[in-house]
Amino acid sequence: MKLVEKYAFRNTALNTIAEGFWGFGVSFHTVYAIIPLFIKTLGAPDWIIGMLPGSLIIFVALPQLFSTFYVRRISNIIRTNMLAHYGLAIPVGLLFFVYGILGIDGVLGWRIYLVIFTIYGLSIGLIMPFWILFLERISIEKKRGRFLGITFSLNGLMGLLGGVAAAFILDNQQIAFPKNFGILFGLFLLSILIGTSFFGGIRTDEALNRFSAPKQSFREFRLQAKTMLQQISYRNYLISRIFFSSQFLIHGFFAIYGHEKLGFDVKEAGIFTAITLVMASAANYFAGVLGDRYGYKYIIAVIYGSLALAAFSILGISQLWHLYLIFALIGLAQGITATGHMNMLIQFSQGNDTRLYYALVDTIQSAALLIIMALGTIVTTLLGYEYLFYAAGSALLMAFYIILRKV
Repeated sequence: MKLVEKYAFRNTALNTIAEGFWGFGVSFHTVYAIIPLFIKTLGAPDWIIGMLPGSLIIFVALPQLFSTFYVRRISNIIRTNMLAHYGLAIPVGLLFFVYGILGIDGVLGWRIYLVIFTIYGLSIGLIMPFWILFLERISIEKKRGRFLGITFSLNGLMGLLGGVAAAFILDNQQIAFPKNFGILFGLFLLSILIGTSFFGGIRTDEALNRFSAPKQSFREFRLQAKTMLQQISYRNYLISRIFFSSQFLIHGFFAIYGHEKLGFDVKEAGIFTAITLVMASAANYFAGVLGDRYGYKYIIAVIYGSLALAAFSILGISQLWHLYLIFALIGLAQGITATGHMNMLIQFSQGNDTRLYYALVDTIQSAALLIIMALGTIVTTLLGYEYLFYAAGSALLMAFYIILRKV
């Protein structure tokens, strides 16, 4: 029996615990609820807030092709994945120091945040290629969807606890702004340090724990990428991801637009996070089970459809519970995004370098995002949030059609 099969339960348990701590931590730094309200309170202009989710995708994409091209040999995938995850403690630690200890506010506060946010995104980009390999090598192929579903379910449940904790901390009048948010970032840092340590107990076969690919010239690397894009289903999937990118224009505005229309207290950001992560947790497991059985393009179609519905629904809100339902839709989509897209790309790779399939999608998507973000800024400035939601919702419906009919 292979070690990856012998230790299947142990690996699932340890990876799930690790992701649980990460889910708890990330809930204190969500780009759809916590961060928009944080930098809005710091005084950042709306166009900056609107660009944050898309900018994160671009920053995450930038290191991936570089890493995939230059890192051709990994002697210990589990250890490398741990080191990459620990690297994120640097920008998160800076957030805690700047806002939790120094309490820097105002224009300087949001400008410093943008610098740290850039480092944060690049750090995630360094994690991704190693994390994809790690998940692929420590799980059984036929049960990978279930494995990821269980893993990300606890991630969502712990995120729920984080959302409740965030609401409690932000509602505490004795903790002044921005130190209340600084405490959230400190909890995020602690979660990273504890959660990542659990990866160290995971076991797999020695052959699976190593990665080796022949050295390539840049020309050969480019030809390999070009050959991949000739796969019709993969190319159409990539086109759907470009339309899907429109969601990053509106992610930061759900809470802001809702706040302007309903005037809710800032502590509701924690409730929004909790609702989002409850739905994410509930959806994760079923996405893995159903995806293994029926195919992951249907899971991805649910992602696109849920976000399109959220984009159109936000325009008609009149009560706070309407906003709760919209964040539930966002949670449904977010909960199954990792499971759906990861499994889809692993299927496309068919045993080849999965990192390249993943990096190529993120890189092309980020290039398209530059254009989409520029158009989004123009629409927001000239016409307002409403037309931005209409445009993004329409693009998401196009992505929904492509993934169902063309992939």
